[in-house]
Amino acid sequence: MNAVRLTLPDRDRDALLEVINIGSGNALSALSRMLSGVRLDMSVPQWLYSPNDIGARDLNGDGVLVSMDVVGPWPCGMAVAMEQQAASELAAALLRRSVEPLMVGGEPESALVESVNILSCSFLGAFAALVPGVFVPRPPVVVYGKLAALLRTQMGPNGLAIGNRFVAKNGGIAGHILWLANADVATSVSAGLRPSVSG
Repeated sequence: MNAVRLTLPDRDRDALLEVINIGSGNALSALSRMLSGVRLDMSVPQWLYSPNDIGARDLNGDGVLVSMDVVGPWPCGMAVAMEQQAASELAAALLRRSVEPLMVGGEPESALVESVNILSCSFLGAFAALVPGVFVPRPPVVVYGKLAALLRTQMGPNGLAIGNRFVAKNGGIAGHILWLANADVATSVSAGLRPSVSG
């Protein structure tokens, strides 16, 4: 299976990356507030193409993928991918107590999923300010396993992702926040950007 490649003029590509970067920054600011002001550093946005690029992008270990479909003018999705230990540390920080390893249906999992829900809504709030339309997230879904394999499944054979890696200044909490789409949707979004971004 060949990786999907998105062909965009540099200007449109840069504008789309900037929108994702703004959305991720807004989302991580919300997460920082949930963590009582813990500083979260964020990488520049990166492209992940399905399926060949994923394993090389710090997503090889076991972990947790929390994802949600997004309904709007262009169907897309949001996901947060974290290694198992990092996800447990985030849940512990949210609950302000030590926690057992994450398990299906447990309170730490619920805390993690709710934080991703808030984070994704913050991302989409910034996204919708720059991309015309109303975007509504579906309820989040959580799965466990090899992160690269989970992300490949979530993206599908023709999908791509644009995302930022984040890490807490004091270590421990780290992961990837990802916008998921296919090439047609990404092209349409870049073409529909408000003039303040694309100009």
